[in-house]
Amino acid sequence: MKSVVVSDLHLGSKYALSEDFAKFVRGLEPGAELILNGDSVDKRHKVLSARDIAVLDLLKSESESRKIVWVRGNHDEGFDLGECGLHVEPVSYSIGKRLYITHGYDFDNIMPKN
Repeated sequence: MKSVVVSDLHLGSKYALSEDFAKFVRGLEPGAELILNGDSVDKRHKVLSARDIAVLDLLKSESESRKIVWVRGNHDEGFDLGECGLHVEPVSYSIGKRLYITHGYDFDNIMPKN
């Protein structure tokens, strides 16, 4: 199975490339696993724009035909993913014994909350 890992979308930020990401997701190979490696949202209390909500809706729709894993990053803390219908891994995710995926903020001793 093919796995694709993306990180730091920061949906809710004015710098988020929501439309580009949506186009990327639509172009993924059928059945490819999509792993969102942290900071998928910018801040839990920000109001998401219509384009960012559309990305979450797309991910929910895509999760019906492909495995989507959301590894939490430091910006994702407290964001309710239950509404998104996505599988959430709190800190890390492993693809068998081939690959260990973590956002990495849990290793940051200098600025762990930034």
